[in-house]
Amino acid sequence: MTEIVPYEPAQLDAVLGLMAKVYGERPPRDEFGWWFDGNPVGPRTVVLATEGEAVAGVLGASCYRAVVDGEEALVALPLYAATDPAFQGRGIFQRLNAEVERVARDAGARLELGFTNREAGPIYVGKLGWLDVNRLRVWARPLMPFGRSESGGLETFGRDQEDGYRRIAPKLRSHFVRSAEYLNWRYVDSPREYAVIASPNGYAVVGRKRLRGVAAAFVADLVAPSVREAHWLLRRSARVARGARVLVAVPHLHTAAYAAFGFVPTPMTIRLIGHALDGHLPIGPGAWRFSLGDTDFF
Repeated sequence: MTEIVPYEPAQLDAVLGLMAKVYGERPPRDEFGWWFDGNPVGPRTVVLATEGEAVAGVLGASCYRAVVDGEEALVALPLYAATDPAFQGRGIFQRLNAEVERVARDAGARLELGFTNREAGPIYVGKLGWLDVNRLRVWARPLMPFGRSESGGLETFGRDQEDGYRRIAPKLRSHFVRSAEYLNWRYVDSPREYAVIASPNGYAVVGRKRLRGVAAAFVADLVAPSVREAHWLLRRSARVARGARVLVAVPHLHTAAYAAFGFVPTPMTIRLIGHALDGHLPIGPGAWRFSLGDTDFF
C-alpha cells in the first residue's frame, strides 16, 4: 500500500536516487538542503510516496513572498517532482500534489505557481486544474568566446539593493518580493555560483549554465530605476559573462535597454502555470514580472 508521508533527512539518498532514475541526473546534496532548509520565507515542504522501504515519488514546494495585484501574499512553487516509472499510473503524483497543496494552505499561501516542463505541465493543467498564466520569452545576445571575465564585486545584499527594488516595485505588477534577506539566500548562500554587480541605485546577478549544449551565461536578476542604469548593468554583466557564447535573460523591466545592448527575443519560452488557493490568480501577458532567477532551474 502506498503512503504519503513527510520527508525526513535520513531519506535524502533515496530521494536523490529517485531523481537520478527519473531525470538521468542526480541533484547535488547541498542544493536540496539549501532549497528547503535555508529558505527564509517558509518552512520545509517535502512529501514522499512510500511503499514499504521504497520511495515511489517525491514532491516539494518552496515559499516566496510576492506582491499579487498590489497586495503582499505568500506563494508556493512545486519543486523536485518525480515518480518512479515502476509506480506510475496509480495516481501518486495527484496524491502528492494534494498533500503539498494542503500544507501550503495551512501555511497561508494564496497561490501556487510553477515554471513547468513538458512532463509535468500536462498533468498540472490537464488533470489538476491549474491554469496557463503566461509564457516568458527568453532574450539572448551573442558574446565573444574569449577574454577574461570580471568579478561581480558585491558580496552581500544590503539595504541599498533592497531600496533599489522598492523604487521599481510599483512598476512590476505581480512579482516576487526582493528583500535583502531573500536575495542573500537566493544568490549569495546558493551552492550555485552567481556574480553580483552593484550600481548606484540597483544591481544585477549573473550566473552560468549549459543551455542546449552551449556554454551560456544568464542575467538572473536586474534591478535599476532607469533605462540608462539598466544599460550600464547589462554592459557589466557581459564583461562578467566573458567566456560564455551567449548571454540570456527574461527582461521584466526596461526592455529598451536590453534591445539597445543587442538582446533579441528568441523562440525559447518558459511556461508559467498557476492555481489559486485563496483569491484571484492574475493571468495574461504582463500580469506577472519574472526574471530567470525566479525559476528553480537557473
